[in-house]
Amino acid sequence: MRWLTAPLVVLAMLAALPATALASQTLTVEKQGSGTGTVTSSPAGINCPGDCAESYLSKTAITLTATPAPGSEFAHWSGGGCSGTGACKVLMNEARNVTATFTKNSSPSANKCHVPKGKKGKLVVRYSKPGAGATRKAGTKVYVKLARAVKGKR
Repeated sequence: MRWLTAPLVVLAMLAALPATALASQTLTVEKQGSGTGTVTSSPAGINCPGDCAESYLSKTAITLTATPAPGSEFAHWSGGGCSGTGACKVLMNEARNVTATFTKNSSPSANKCHVPKGKKGKLVVRYSKPGAGATRKAGTKVYVKLARAVKGKR
């Protein structure tokens, strides 16, 4: 084994990272409309109401999810490159402002249908509003108004 007996000089070259590589961008969520609900993000950070603004490193991909409260419906996204009713996906290459609009559900939650286990029954649903018979995506809550059947009548 040889030991170093003379001074050793080490030269190192450090490259500076571009300022944008470590920069953070702010994502701000605003809620509007007559209804209520929550907006959360993945990766975690946004949990609105409560925490409606969060800073993320540049180039981070964020997915926002809107969950309506009982008695409300999620209407749509707007701003920040988001639209429609699905998940809102943004790339944080700049500051973004996204609005989630919730509306009150036109049917009160008191009209939920429940058939006790082991009971039999028949449920007939008649649509009275335009668009009420539209196709709904899986997992969507549907509210119906129940009326007592009169024997001999439909």
